Amino acid sequence: MSACSKKLLLAVFLTLALCACKQSIAEPQQADSRHAEPQQLAANDIKNADVISNCGRKLLLALFLTLALCACKQPRAEPQQLKATVAEAADVISNDAIEQAFKARKSDVQVSGKGVVVKLLKADNKGSRHQKFLVRINAQQVLLVAHNIDLAPELPLQVGDEITFYGEYVYNPKGGIIHWTHHAPQGDHAAGWIMHKGKKYQ
Repeated sequence: MSACSKKLLLAVFLTLALCACKQSIAEPQQADSRHAEPQQLAANDIKNADVISNCGRKLLLALFLTLALCACKQPRAEPQQLKATVAEAADVISNDAIEQAFKARKSDVQVSGKGVVVKLLKADNKGSRHQKFLVRINAQQVLLVAHNIDLAPELPLQVGDEITFYGEYVYNPKGGIIHWTHHAPQGDHAAGWIMHKGKKYQ
């Protein structure tokens, strides 16, 4: 249970307890009212109604103040927390699907992965332009990434940068190729992306 819920329940409990005490005080007057005059009975009824009315108002006020206090204390996401969220998302990504596709010599497999840039290659400007670089994902496997910069922004990479990515894997004996790391303009393919220093290139 959240702290806000606990405060709300406590406020309701205290208000109801206060109302119960006031009602118990009014009960002796009700007991004596059996021998009272009609005017006294009417006055007692008015007092009892006032007790109930005051109880209701206090209950609503307590609920309102508690909810207002909870709303004021809602935590805001700090920049450090946002960075931590990005880092946690990167930790969830695994290279297992790539390694399995490489061992099975499979191509056209949608995969996610992460690695370190080990070499920047000359861009391929024939047809659609592609930014090309090598990424090491483990001690034995290096991927060639072909990132279409006609459809997605170019990455400001340096050797040693860490990236995470989602795209299509194509097998080759050297480790494989990753492409389709961009959005799908026609919607006829799964959209890919590359994450670099907290920014998504798609």
